Amino acid sequence: SFGSTRGPSGAIDGSFYIYVSTTALSTPGTTAILESPCFDLRGFDKPHIRFLLHIWGGSSSGELRLEGTSNGAEWDTLYSRSTNQNNWVIANVQLNRYKDQESVSVRFHAIIGTVATNIIAIDRIELYNDSSTPAPTLQPIQPTPIPSSLPTPAPTLQ
Repeated sequence: SFGSTRGPSGAIDGSFYIYVSTTALSTPGTTAILESPCFDLRGFDKPHIRFLLHIWGGSSSGELRLEGTSNGAEWDTLYSRSTNQNNWVIANVQLNRYKDQESVSVRFHAIIGTVATNIIAIDRIELYNDSSTPAPTLQPIQPTPIPSSLPTPAPTLQ
């Protein structure tokens, strides 16, 4: 938990979320990738992936991309967000290009910006089949603060 002035105040559900955070020593353009195992979309007529994201750090906070592949070699950008916000938002992305395919993988690709205190977080990742969901949209939601048992990081010496 980073508190309301720097990143999410807590996970949206439960106690955990995934994040990448920069420091004064981070190099702009550095990337972090979280890749899923392969999953089978045969029988899915309208596959989607939904997740929550939180980006904090000003106008140069970095970028989060959702990328997909059906062959493991060529990754397509399915979603991209670089706008700073100080709350969780829902990303709902259609995966129609992969419907009825046997081996599909997605990855979250975070690219570090130029801000020394950038945070990009994701939570509640869901893969589902829904024929009533419109094109990818973002809707703001407010997190429910959950106490963290994680230790407070030590200050950085200058």
